[in-house]
Amino acid sequence: MGSRSSLHALLVCAWCALMALPLWAQPAVEWEGHYLVYLSVEGEAPMPVGLEHRRYFPTELGGQRVQGYESSARIHLNLMGTSVTVSESALSYTTFDGDPLRLESGMGAAEGAGQQVIATYYPDRVEYVRRSGDDETSGSVEIPEGISLRDPEYLYDPAAMPTNEAATLWAFDPMSLSIQPVSMVNAGREPISVSGQTMEAWRLEIDSEAVGPTTHWVDDDGYIVRSSYFVGALELSLERVSAQRAAEFAAGEASGLEELPDLIEGTAVRPGLRIPNPRACAELTVRVTGIDRERLLIEDRRQSYEGIREAPDGSLEGTLTVRALGPPEVRPALGEGVPEEVQPFLESTATIQSDDPRFVKIAEDLAGDETDPWIVACDIAEWVDHTMTPDMNEPLLRSSLEVLEEPRGACRSYAALMCGVARAAGIPCRIAVGALYVDEVLAGDAFAFHAWNEVWVGEWVAIDATLAVPGVRQPADATHIKFTEGDVRAFVPVGRVIRSVGIEVLDTDTMEKADAGAEANQGEVVTE
Repeated sequence: MGSRSSLHALLVCAWCALMALPLWAQPAVEWEGHYLVYLSVEGEAPMPVGLEHRRYFPTELGGQRVQGYESSARIHLNLMGTSVTVSESALSYTTFDGDPLRLESGMGAAEGAGQQVIATYYPDRVEYVRRSGDDETSGSVEIPEGISLRDPEYLYDPAAMPTNEAATLWAFDPMSLSIQPVSMVNAGREPISVSGQTMEAWRLEIDSEAVGPTTHWVDDDGYIVRSSYFVGALELSLERVSAQRAAEFAAGEASGLEELPDLIEGTAVRPGLRIPNPRACAELTVRVTGIDRERLLIEDRRQSYEGIREAPDGSLEGTLTVRALGPPEVRPALGEGVPEEVQPFLESTATIQSDDPRFVKIAEDLAGDETDPWIVACDIAEWVDHTMTPDMNEPLLRSSLEVLEEPRGACRSYAALMCGVARAAGIPCRIAVGALYVDEVLAGDAFAFHAWNEVWVGEWVAIDATLAVPGVRQPADATHIKFTEGDVRAFVPVGRVIRSVGIEVLDTDTMEKADAGAEANQGEVVTE
């Protein structure tokens, strides 16, 4: 069985990447700042878990005087008793008018290969090169018509930014390799405590698609003095400190890591009711709360919502029923009868390189003479589980080919590898990301965030390579609750879900039926 619930390391890296982006950059200035990163459980004192250094400087790029920005961060985490250290770096260049020119973004673990994205900006597109280990891919992202990546003039003077009015900025996201909106609201000045001293600072409410709402406090020159981000019961914060304090932490940062709060325990969703034998759950009804985007309430063949309404805090909630549906009795032959709308999930992409000869060879060997796509999909899932080595120390979003070259990692890497082989075999495949009920891993029963796959075999059927059982061809059980779907980049929006979702189990009758082996509606019984 593969590692589960390790999307949290990815989430923290996304947060660090957001922190690395300069909110303001005074033209032609030199400035540097040191920050401590803190993690705290609700009601307890924060613990320092990392360092970040930022520097602004005027420089030259291609013979042009430009504004440079450089940052580096290192953060320590505790994931289910495993110490994980992730690092982030960024180097960017902009014109003094705020037009982006070049970005070099790096991310990785303390041990093992990292990733680097180098982006070059043009008026109508962003061209990028993505490197991970020995693998290199390149491509371009079109800048949508009417969208500008230039920073508005008021960003150079926080006092000039309108208060309590939402502004939308656009930026290239090196994690998802896409142009993403960032919402910003200036909530005005307020007193805050920074390093034991009280000061007046501008409060900014930032909301990005990947990370969700984050609060920043900046000084009159526009530099961050404090940031705060909540993930379930945990708060991840950033605070500006002196160079001496940063050096003191760096000298002893390796001590006390065993006392860090467990990030997965702190973000697990407690359902309030135990699900007996979850891997055999054929149908599940839950109350889902705290969803801030309607598109995260996905309805399809296996899950449907009722009574969706807006809660007093503006979030969405509703009653969800999930069924563990197997493949249809009549299935098309392998590689045949794929509808036009499903064809994109057969394509080789920058993150799912299914046309690579290595994937083609593996798919041919696994499929052999078999023509039933469901049988082949289950055999691929079993091969993925056998090939992969579970590893929680994986903060990176890796492509299918990167996982094939180094077959270790968490659930997201299992899902990426499954996609690469399945598409090479002629089976449309996508990645689903959401929550999975676990009763063996955490301290008490809970839903943890997880990734699995869906394959099209006449209908979309959920399949989980991390839970593959040799010789047993079964769909994913009904405790798999999906919030996003797509390719490797489907993980990015999950940051919004992790921070606020609630899942309350309502119906236990269906669980008893699952234990008894009763059939689920229109599908196979999930048995172990």
